[in-house]
Amino acid sequence: MIFSDIENNDKLINDLQTAINNDSVHHAYIFEGPGSVDKKSFAKAFTKALLCQKEKGKGCGICDVCRKTQNENHIDVTFLEGTVAEGRHHKSVKDEGIEMLCSRLQKKPFEGDRNIAIICDADIMSARAANRLLKTLEEPPLGTVIMLLSENPEVLPKTILSRCVRCRVAGYEEGASPLKGKAEETVYMLVEKAPFYKLKKNIDFIGKDPDKAGEFLDCMEETYGELIRGKGCRSELFEKEYIYDAVSAIEKAKAEIRKKTSVDYAVKKMILEIGG
Repeated sequence: MIFSDIENNDKLINDLQTAINNDSVHHAYIFEGPGSVDKKSFAKAFTKALLCQKEKGKGCGICDVCRKTQNENHIDVTFLEGTVAEGRHHKSVKDEGIEMLCSRLQKKPFEGDRNIAIICDADIMSARAANRLLKTLEEPPLGTVIMLLSENPEVLPKTILSRCVRCRVAGYEEGASPLKGKAEETVYMLVEKAPFYKLKKNIDFIGKDPDKAGEFLDCMEETYGELIRGKGCRSELFEKEYIYDAVSAIEKAKAEIRKKTSVDYAVKKMILEIGG
């Protein structure tokens, strides 16, 4: 999988490609999203875009670099996942694993000019592991890119959050609605009080199509459902009463569309109601 295979994340992918092409890639990223989102495949696609010599900024998916990255055997790409210790029932990312990873990052790359680390299950790093990683984040070796994959980044220490670029990855897996990404983006824009003209631009694709509007509203409702269950990113931004009011506004918009009210009017009215 390369960037061109991933749907619903156009803005994020464009931002990352721009950073690659402008040589302004940050040393640390957090790719956040619910458990249903394949953040590891997204991180691999970003890694291919960084390292691929044939299609810089994109990845070709077929060269040795891309294939080794996909198979997790590229010498300059380190993957770290949580493990279950003997006598324990829960996974965690241990201090020993972070120590080995940081030691590897101190060495020069073997095949290119970048060392890349992908830390899966970053939410479950032990306190000692997080403190050890922080030292590398504070003084990253040249060419280092660290990617933390997280369902709930708010559990990470603020010192780590402040040193990473946070990127919300929308669902793109087979079977996911192609409008889910747009819906998730709209939900977060609303809670962050984005200007109406930006929100309008984000929903202009609906036009006067009631079916497209219905699917989009369903995806928004699904996103709020994930947030109420604590599965969404930055769910602490959303108070329960706010979510209930937003879902109520969505249901009103659906009812108005069923009554043959103008689709454009119903959706924009809902946006204004939720956004205040």
